[in-house]
Amino acid sequence: MSDKKEKQYNREREGVITAAVGLALNLLLGSIKLIFGFITGSMSVMSDAVNNLSDVGTSTVTLSSFALSGKKADREHPYGHGRYEYIATLLVSLLIIVVGVELIVSSVKSIINFEKAQYSLVALIILLISIAVKFFMGVMYTVRNKKVKSDTLKAASFDSFSDCIVTSLVALAFGLSTVTDFPVDAVCGIAAAAFIVFGGLKIVLGTINKLLGSGYDKEVENKILELVKSYPLVKGVHDLMVHDYGPEHKVASVDAEFDRSLSFSEVHSVVDEIERTAYLKYKINLVVHSDPVDTSDPEFAAVRHAVIAALEPYGRDASFHDLELHKEDKQVSIHLQLTPELMREREHILSEVIEAVNSVCEGYTVDAEYDFG
Repeated sequence: MSDKKEKQYNREREGVITAAVGLALNLLLGSIKLIFGFITGSMSVMSDAVNNLSDVGTSTVTLSSFALSGKKADREHPYGHGRYEYIATLLVSLLIIVVGVELIVSSVKSIINFEKAQYSLVALIILLISIAVKFFMGVMYTVRNKKVKSDTLKAASFDSFSDCIVTSLVALAFGLSTVTDFPVDAVCGIAAAAFIVFGGLKIVLGTINKLLGSGYDKEVENKILELVKSYPLVKGVHDLMVHDYGPEHKVASVDAEFDRSLSFSEVHSVVDEIERTAYLKYKINLVVHSDPVDTSDPEFAAVRHAVIAALEPYGRDASFHDLELHKEDKQVSIHLQLTPELMREREHILSEVIEAVNSVCEGYTVDAEYDFG
């Protein structure tokens, strides 16, 4: 077995073991708390139990993601099977929302009927143990993820630490039920159930965005752009697009500008190295499209440097590409790539670009098109 296959196998094995441990612990905690929730009539305990049982679904998704996303691409699925995780996540999150709403309804009925939970020291102890176990799970996911580097394990870690807070609230409410007749337990049950519903909705929206093809992580996009621009022969970079087909299945394309005087062999060598480095560093299958630019023309070079200087104060939020100099018409055509925030200032930015162009080529007009950054 090659080193690459061995590394991939170890990653899947580590992920499966971690997710399986989390699944077993969530199932155990959820089942025990659900039983004591029914015995004591505590809506907050049952809400917390459902929260743990919903985490069983999350652990199942995490477990399946390592098995299914690693499945080889085939003729029907040329980009692999990584999106199985998103589909499963969507189904689980919808179930979470339905159950959470049912718990809110049950808690409201308890308030209307002024039902009081039956205090149980054993149940309270179980809740306290649950907080400790959830904290352990959060630490476990965090430590494991340093090796596995999985978004699902990162989310599971955040979820476990969040559960520590929710369960602490439930334990507090359960304890207060012994000193007051006010149905504080049912009120906290509503709060815990609302937290579940909100979390479910957040997962639904995030998953739908991924299935629809939402923008990728800006931090990673910036790293890719910086990687491409770090090569001396690259004069500019634009039109980066990242397509998410699931964990470890990212496909991206970007346009890189090269001096048109370079040979095909020189450009190909740089492009090949960029694509290889992008996969090794970020596990992204990057396709680089080369755009030739004429940097030998002193007038074109002067205009290009003037535009760069004009956009420099805006940093990464403003860039340009497809700069063309039409000397016969005394016109400059350019594509300005601006963030949504800077698009509100596009007229002001364009005026600065025009001023910069006229500082080196007097009497030129600027024809600009806009792209969202």
